[in-house]
Amino acid sequence: MLHIVIFWFAALISTITMGLIAYSLLRLRFQSSPDTPTAPGFSNNVFLEIVWTVIPTLILFALLVLTYQAM
Repeated sequence: MLHIVIFWFAALISTITMGLIAYSLLRLRFQSSPDTPTAPGFSNNVFLEIVWTVIPTLILFALLVLTYQAM
C-alpha cells in the first residue's frame, strides 16, 4: 500500500515540475529581443569543480560500502 502512495506522490511532483517547465518555456521564449543584455562571461573555478565532483563520488562510494556490508 505504501508503494502506491509513494508512486502517486512522485507522479504529482513530476507533473507539477514538468508543467512549470513547459509554462516557463512557452512564456519566456517570446521575450528575447535584440537589445537584451548578454550575461557576463565566467571563468573556470577548478577547485569548485573538483569539490562538487569529489563530494558526490564519496557519498556514492559510502552508500556502496554500506550496501555491500548489509548484504
